[in-house]
Amino acid sequence: MPMKALLRQRTGGLPGWVLLTQLFIGLGWLRAATEKIIDPSWWQGAVITEFLAERQPTTLVWYQPFVDHVVLAQLTVFTMLVVALQLVAGLTLVSGRFVGYGLFAGLVMNFHFLAAGAVNPSAFYILSQGALALWMAERASFAGVHTLSYLRIGQAWTGISALISLPFVRTLQPANVIDDPAIMFLTIGALGMIACQQTYKRVQPAEWKLNRNSAGQNRFRATVHSSLCADRTLPLPQGTNQ
Repeated sequence: MPMKALLRQRTGGLPGWVLLTQLFIGLGWLRAATEKIIDPSWWQGAVITEFLAERQPTTLVWYQPFVDHVVLAQLTVFTMLVVALQLVAGLTLVSGRFVGYGLFAGLVMNFHFLAAGAVNPSAFYILSQGALALWMAERASFAGVHTLSYLRIGQAWTGISALISLPFVRTLQPANVIDDPAIMFLTIGALGMIACQQTYKRVQPAEWKLNRNSAGQNRFRATVHSSLCADRTLPLPQGTNQ
């Protein structure tokens, strides 16, 4: 296939911000995966151990047991898993194929990185990939049950992560909040819940909205009817002709 046709197929009429974000985030994941593949210490688990040790002071309390009993106990598994997920995220976003799977892989990784205390660039990646996921949901010609379910799951996921992080906020100083993973989870959670809710409203099938409006109108009519019937049973003032 000619290069021009490949480029046309890749862009596919995408808005400029979507294409640039996909390529930027995708290349970032590919760079990270390549860095690990060519580093022998990565495959020995030394990089993960050092990464977690350096960020232990800022690791969220609710995430520390996962680090101690799962990650450190299965270093070999996680060295392969992280590289595989980064390759999936990078290749899908750069190629423009199966982008949803790549976004899911990226969001899961950044969720864990942020909980481990790596705020930068995890928070930026979460917001960027979340924006792409919401754009994909709105772009669909119709929203099936799966799309609406994913939006509800995303809303619950961001909300729960914000709530469980709230007690562990370390600072409210403007110069330091950017390095506090709890604050970042709180901010991302609030923004994510609002964005998912607004997207959910926009992508609901028209017949759902119509049925809901009709149900509301029927309830209103029933209320008015009941009120009128109740008024007719009230005793009339004395001296009033019936």
